[in-house]
Amino acid sequence: MEAVEAQAVVEPEEDASHQEEQEEEAQRRQPQHASHRSISALGPTDEGRMNLSAEEHEWALAIKEALMANPELEDKPSDFMIAQLAIVHHNDIETAMETAFRIQETREQYKIRDTYQDAYEKLTRSLELHYGTHMYFGFNHEEARYVAVFDIGRFDSRVSMNPRNAEYCFGGGWYCYHAMSPDFESVRRGAIILMECQGYDWSQRQVDLQYAQRHWSDVAGVYPLMIHRFKCFHTPTVFNIVKAVCKRLIPSHIERSVQLGCQYNGRLDALYLVPSVEAARQRVLVRMLECLQRRFAAEQSFRL
Repeated sequence: MEAVEAQAVVEPEEDASHQEEQEEEAQRRQPQHASHRSISALGPTDEGRMNLSAEEHEWALAIKEALMANPELEDKPSDFMIAQLAIVHHNDIETAMETAFRIQETREQYKIRDTYQDAYEKLTRSLELHYGTHMYFGFNHEEARYVAVFDIGRFDSRVSMNPRNAEYCFGGGWYCYHAMSPDFESVRRGAIILMECQGYDWSQRQVDLQYAQRHWSDVAGVYPLMIHRFKCFHTPTVFNIVKAVCKRLIPSHIERSVQLGCQYNGRLDALYLVPSVEAARQRVLVRMLECLQRRFAAEQSFRL
């Protein structure tokens, strides 16, 4: 039904040096797997995507021992989340511990329950409040990565900053990252994010900067997620300044994934908001909830 699927998503040719850097970074962070199958051949529901390498398993056990021994961490992470911390932070127990405490704070602040019903309520409300902003969510079969496409030109940060909406908007953001991480291979390979920036209203920049700082400190900078590519289309020049500022705040491997000035002949909504904004919103919601169902089932069954 959709004219463009995730593997055919519009992506201009990358600079060769940048591409080599990305490949080297991915290779450095990706442990070897015992499986003889090419992981890129695995579909989104293949059980092989839940495998951990022996090294990752060792890291996870060490992190679990430290977390369970800390009485101040009342909201103990599941074994799934501990393994996710190990994949992202490797054997850095101190960083994993800090992340676990920040996760505890975020879950408490935005009343995140990690249940299907809570995810449904928060995502549904978030997609309604930011109508048309979430254009696409799906699985890129060619790269075995999840892809999310957003329209910042439609985004109004004042909606999220309204105290009445914060639980849904920031909590919905948490579940969006959860949906990108339904299994360990998704965490390991990282997500692809595309953003349409044409039509961005710079007059709201002060509120937007406040929102960006809060979103990073409470959600994006807390959630253990790898970003493989973050491509921003039709960006105004001022975004270069924003990136320069953010460079001091975000990890280097995420900063390197951000590409500004990507071009396409027309706005991305012509590809994704089809046949209507409402149809696209429903697709995003259904696909995210499907991923979250797999995530929550794995949370219940997986043990280190």
